[in-house]
Amino acid sequence: QQQEQQAVIVHESNTTCIYRIWDPERKFGCKTSDYVAVKIPCWPANATEKEQERQLLKLKNEFQVLAQVAAAPKIPSVRLALHEETYLGKPALYLEWVHGMSLESWISSAHNADTLASVLEDEDQKDQDNYEDYNDAAKYEIKRNLRLAWEIARAVGQIHAAGIAHNDLSQQNIIVSEGKGEDATFTVKLIDFSSATVLHTSSKAYGNHRTTEGTRNDVYCLGSIFYQIFCGRHPLQTNLDMPLSSSRSSIPALHEINSHFPRVLSDLVSNLLGTNSSTISDEKSKSQYYQTANEVDNDLYIMLVDSERFLFHSFSQYTKTQLSHSKLYGRSTHIATLMNAYNRVIVSGGTPEMVLVSGRSGSGKSALVQLMREPITKRGGYFLAGKFDHLRQCEPLSAILDAFADYTEELIHRRNPEDSNRIRKAIVESVGSVNGCVILAESIPALRRLLFEEQQPEGSQRVSSHSSSPKAATTIEAQNRFQYVFRTFVRAIVSPLRPLVLFLDDLQWADAASLDLIRVMVTDSQTRSLLFLGCYRDNEVSDGHIFSTAVRHIQSQNIPIANIHVDNISREDVRNFILDTFNLDDPGTAHELSDVVYRKTSGTPLFTVQFLIKLVDFGALQYSFRSRSWLVDENAVKSCDVANNAVDLITDKIMRLPNEVKAAMKVAACFGSHCDGSLLRLVESGAVAEVTDVSDGGASVDEGGAGEPELIRMLEFAIHEGLMDKVGPVFRFSHDQIQLAAYSLIPELKRGAWHLRLGDLLLENASPSVLEEMLFVVVDQLNRGRALIEDDVDKRLDLAKLNMRAGKKAISSATFTSAASYLKEGILLLPPNHWNDDYVLSLDLHCCYAETQHCNGNFLELTDVVNTIIKKSRTFYDKLRAYATLIDALVAQEKSSEAADLGFDVLAHLGESFPDSTPDESMIFADYTKTKQMIETKTDDMLLNLHLMQDKNKVAAMQFLKSMFFCTYFFKQEFLPLTTFRMTQVSLSHGVCKESPFAFAGYGMFCCIFGDIKAGYRYGQLAIGLLERLKSLGQESFARVYISVYAGINIWNEHIKLTLDPLLQGYRCGLRVGDNEYSMANVQTYCTHSYQCGKELSLLEKELKAYSQQMFEFKQVIVGQLTTIHRQAVLNLMGCSKDPTQLTGDAMDQEMLLRDATENKNSLLVCLVYFHRMRLAYTFGDYHLAAEMAEKSRDIDRKKPSTIEVWMHAFYDGLTALALAHQTKQMKWMFIADESIKKLKKWSLHAPSNFQHQQVLLEAEYAFFMGKKKKASTAYELSISLARQNGFIQDQALACERAAIFFFEYDDKSKASILYGEAHNCYLSWGAKGKADQIREQSPF
Repeated sequence: QQQEQQAVIVHESNTTCIYRIWDPERKFGCKTSDYVAVKIPCWPANATEKEQERQLLKLKNEFQVLAQVAAAPKIPSVRLALHEETYLGKPALYLEWVHGMSLESWISSAHNADTLASVLEDEDQKDQDNYEDYNDAAKYEIKRNLRLAWEIARAVGQIHAAGIAHNDLSQQNIIVSEGKGEDATFTVKLIDFSSATVLHTSSKAYGNHRTTEGTRNDVYCLGSIFYQIFCGRHPLQTNLDMPLSSSRSSIPALHEINSHFPRVLSDLVSNLLGTNSSTISDEKSKSQYYQTANEVDNDLYIMLVDSERFLFHSFSQYTKTQLSHSKLYGRSTHIATLMNAYNRVIVSGGTPEMVLVSGRSGSGKSALVQLMREPITKRGGYFLAGKFDHLRQCEPLSAILDAFADYTEELIHRRNPEDSNRIRKAIVESVGSVNGCVILAESIPALRRLLFEEQQPEGSQRVSSHSSSPKAATTIEAQNRFQYVFRTFVRAIVSPLRPLVLFLDDLQWADAASLDLIRVMVTDSQTRSLLFLGCYRDNEVSDGHIFSTAVRHIQSQNIPIANIHVDNISREDVRNFILDTFNLDDPGTAHELSDVVYRKTSGTPLFTVQFLIKLVDFGALQYSFRSRSWLVDENAVKSCDVANNAVDLITDKIMRLPNEVKAAMKVAACFGSHCDGSLLRLVESGAVAEVTDVSDGGASVDEGGAGEPELIRMLEFAIHEGLMDKVGPVFRFSHDQIQLAAYSLIPELKRGAWHLRLGDLLLENASPSVLEEMLFVVVDQLNRGRALIEDDVDKRLDLAKLNMRAGKKAISSATFTSAASYLKEGILLLPPNHWNDDYVLSLDLHCCYAETQHCNGNFLELTDVVNTIIKKSRTFYDKLRAYATLIDALVAQEKSSEAADLGFDVLAHLGESFPDSTPDESMIFADYTKTKQMIETKTDDMLLNLHLMQDKNKVAAMQFLKSMFFCTYFFKQEFLPLTTFRMTQVSLSHGVCKESPFAFAGYGMFCCIFGDIKAGYRYGQLAIGLLERLKSLGQESFARVYISVYAGINIWNEHIKLTLDPLLQGYRCGLRVGDNEYSMANVQTYCTHSYQCGKELSLLEKELKAYSQQMFEFKQVIVGQLTTIHRQAVLNLMGCSKDPTQLTGDAMDQEMLLRDATENKNSLLVCLVYFHRMRLAYTFGDYHLAAEMAEKSRDIDRKKPSTIEVWMHAFYDGLTALALAHQTKQMKWMFIADESIKKLKKWSLHAPSNFQHQQVLLEAEYAFFMGKKKKASTAYELSISLARQNGFIQDQALACERAAIFFFEYDDKSKASILYGEAHNCYLSWGAKGKADQIREQSPF
């Protein structure tokens, strides 16, 4: 009675009633609770005896079954029976009390309208979810439900293992208790075993998991239970408000209710329900169903522990990703070629090399090269990758700058202060100036953070963050300056310890500036451990293509280039690919599948991969968790209708995506193969909604819309589909063909509207600094939509101004082809009356366009534009820029005479007239005298403090006079002194400008030529001082002034060794400001002076080789040839030529060079060949040849006035004449000797350290010829002593040799022998082994 008072009915039905009884003393044997459950049979009053007996038997059956369960190893998931007795006068079964709720109640609670547990939304919402990725909440709910399903499957598996089939599994017969916390577990108890059956008498025997009808029914019931757990409804209930259906075929799969539901889990549930056999052929269908609960348990466990791989991305999706990033087949030879190049360049620290990979689109070129990334990064190197884009061809250097931007971002994000500071210091030291760092930062914005903004350790080299942009330079100087800075930047970051592989893809779309910068990098002999890898489509590149031309140019400079051609893979490779990817056990199936794939794709890698992905999507290839293998539906494979090429196949796949995703991909495709996330954020506020609403007629395009965060989220869905990738903030199409397919979905007539709207959005939303950074992108988008603003004059003018900005920015990066494109576009956008209404903009656009066409070598176009400017300009001053460009163009076309005529005509209009006829010596001397009188009235302080020139016409005149100096240096040389004197006169009369230091330096040179060496030195020093004062105006004249002073003035006034460091300084400064011509002239003179200073010849030869190579790299052909001549002369002295008097050997071919120089009317080059041959012929004792060469090079003082060549010619001309006078006894040679001695005596008065030992040697030779033995002997010894004292070892050797000849002839063999030995030793110390060997072989001793 007490029990009855404490009993509570917890369940009641027509057949059963269950009570909960309080049992604190636990006398009924429940060990887990103070309650017990009592189950008694129920029947209606009119129940028959048979019906009552059936209920009693079921109760007894449950007790017996649970007794067997209790006898088995512990099964925690079953509510056990305690004992049998009566309750309320009826037979009763006492059971464990289980805390929790029924699964039915749990499902009802979990899927109510207010909980997030219902991850699956109503069917009418599924389209909105198509583009969403799994968020954290969705993942949590799916895994929570999956954990419960796994516990239930495990419980069923346990009773089956114990030999029991439940036979009435339902949500009412499962008790669920859920723990707390994010990863809480479930406790599951199976109840109501009244219908259960014993499957086998031996649980051990049943451990083999044999299948019976009872277990199969339980497995099917699992399907129904799981279905309700995941979606909250019965599988036969198509709508929550409708009754159950009796048709299995009407059961929608879970992923059909919500397409975002994990497909692999949906397939498992459908398999349990027996509804997923539609894609499997009939004869195999039965074996594909789950047979046991253990199989279900195992698969759910796999999904649970590796949910990212098998659940949220599904194994099919994972496999599709693997297909796109699989290993390569049929490429072993190509891989070996790449690795060999890597080992040569990277491991051995060699000079740069190139490997070019060609093939058709989709052939796997990029994938092949990307294999290099892992070995490079593992060894501490860098793998930089960039990609040219057919939609970004107007954006200069896009691929190269992208690659180095990624490198910089990687450096910054490493957050290693020591590493960052080391590389920062290396860059600053290598680039050599703040302006150089600014140029780099403007091109690669990420570098600004590294060079200017990051915190730097105390004592580290810091660049001011307020550094302004460099002074504007001419177009050629801008190109030279940028290439120099970039070359030195690469040198700074590359070394054997930090090797670098630069991979640029799709070179068939590379712009001319990029190709030239590639040439600059790979031909730089001072760079080590740089490997360049490039890919291009050979079917899109002809012999006349700019890429082909660039490659030939690089080859001409002896840069090793390995070529790899990538073709389609073979049928066998396709078969191996399929076998490895899908792990097919049946070779016959693999063979048949590979044949189908190969016939369809012809072995094109991209098409093969996309076709296999299509088969996976189509269900013809399906992964079975039950069999742990891929299943091939051969009929489905054969019936799969796909396109005939990869593009159409990809297009079809994109078309099946949700509208919002398609629209987002089209937006991304408008920017090319990749676009930065920051750029997308600027356009995503209305981008998809607004852009997709544009059309020619104003009608809306039914694409759907999205709010601000949606554009990037939709692209992430495309990533999930394998169509795009994301590297850092950058979204990239997985292949060009995918981008092309997405772009092709925009109707051709509407593409302009898309581009225009995107450009407008960027323009509206970007800040000024961001706009400047992405200026090329913005302008390119707007230009592509230009046709839509034809009638809007204001918009056209605004766009013309933007093109002007883009053109100037491209010029600053030396990308003249791109600059010309923008400037041309700007000109086309100008309205009809632009010369009247928008004069300033029109003039600026046309002048800039002419300048860029000069750099591009398009001289016909340049001439047309210049003529337009001259015709339309309002003032003569406005024409000057066009005239300057035309003069530069004429010089570039080797029309210097025409250029000079035009220049003098312009100068006449500026008030600086020159005589029409060729000036004679009297006119030149009169102008020299006039200048001398003007300048001598001013002290040094007065000259250094002359006011700045204010008259803009005179400033312009100085610029043209400077141009005339260079025109007249090689042509119309009679005008050269007049040009120099006029520059000096204008500076004295009107003030100084940035050309004035060059004017004073030039005047100083002519003072030296006219014999006033002291005055020349004074004005040379003034030029240096003035250069320092005016450096704020720019350092463009630095190299020009230095070579004038240290090559043409100071050698006559101080020891030549003092010129070496300044000449190197001029060389480096010229490189920094882009004055390559005079930079190379400085270093060529440095080499010449080093020779005279007695530098060891093997070291000098290495320098000559390196500098000459650099000269040719910088397209400074004339100084390169002069240096090559000098190098060959050095090689002859070293004994590295067959005939030491012929300039033919490793460095050059004398006859070939003379022929080319003669054809090109390069008299300077011819003169220098004869000059060097004169010195060699005399040195090696061929005096007649030396005299012949001296005569042929006699006008050296006019070709190279006031230089070391004039000095050396006088010295060797005198030596040759005296040697021949001694041989022939002819007095005619004495006139030449007298002239030489006179010159050297004069020069010795001002710089005895340079000239006195040579003067004395000539006097010794003269006394020898005249028979004055004592005077000669004294002079020889003095010459040897002075040469030794002043460090001229080669002249010391020569003096010893000449003295030995003298003493031998006067029969002082002992003295002669000593002097020959000394000469031999000096020549050897100098490095002139060829000459030393001659003395050893031909001397009398």
